[in-house]
Amino acid sequence: LYYKVLFELFGEQILADISDPDFNRQLGKLENTAIYNALYEFQQKGAMSLIRMLQKHRGAILADAVGLGKTWTALAVMKFFQTEGYEVILLCPKKLEQNWRQYLVKHNSRFQDDQLHYTIRFHTDLQETRLERYEDGLRIRDYFQSDKRKLIVIDESHNLRNSKSSRYKYLVETLLKANDDVSVLMLSATPINNTLMDIRNQFKLMARDDPRGFAESLGVRNLDSTFREAQQAFHEWREQPQRAIGDFIKRLPANFFRLTDALTLSRTRQMIE
Repeated sequence: LYYKVLFELFGEQILADISDPDFNRQLGKLENTAIYNALYEFQQKGAMSLIRMLQKHRGAILADAVGLGKTWTALAVMKFFQTEGYEVILLCPKKLEQNWRQYLVKHNSRFQDDQLHYTIRFHTDLQETRLERYEDGLRIRDYFQSDKRKLIVIDESHNLRNSKSSRYKYLVETLLKANDDVSVLMLSATPINNTLMDIRNQFKLMARDDPRGFAESLGVRNLDSTFREAQQAFHEWREQPQRAIGDFIKRLPANFFRLTDALTLSRTRQMIE
């Protein structure tokens, strides 16, 4: 019975993996890299899940808890897309620059043989008036003038949870909408800071701020209405004198779980153990 339940939940994904020779060929190249072989098994499985999400939906959120190696898991995903010919652009807070720069090619990291290539830019670069120039003389928008496929990786993505902020709008309007073939991987241990609208906005970012962006791929007709319903369920649950998390989960709309299951990977240390 236990295996039957597992197969009903994950059988479609398992069969798709087995019957997809192209994906197995692509994955074979990743399995020979230093970064992939440095990962724990749960990180390897996480990287494969994220790759699948990005291929299918062009967006994913890695929300593993602090200390579970989100950086290395993301590096494996980045290496996969690099081998597939994608240009990889990393957006992070400036304070985390060295955390990522140390793994670039010619920095003598333990992944030197993987020849990791990605462009590092900062959240503060997401504005039209940004004056800072880099060694290559390019601003972030200059990388979106070509038709080359791109993977954007956003570290600390919860900093872009406000859809009304100028940085959020610049990313969507000036960068994401400028290229039809852009996938977005977000990294955050806290994708929800204040309300459920925080993660809604991160989903909408993947969909280029289109509330109907997952209508075709996931059958979610409208992100805004789904999350209004979910937020209302939270308010009603919070008013209860005795609150159990199970009761809150039962109140959430089915579309909420369809989105989170398809677009997020979130594990705690206890779950891994």
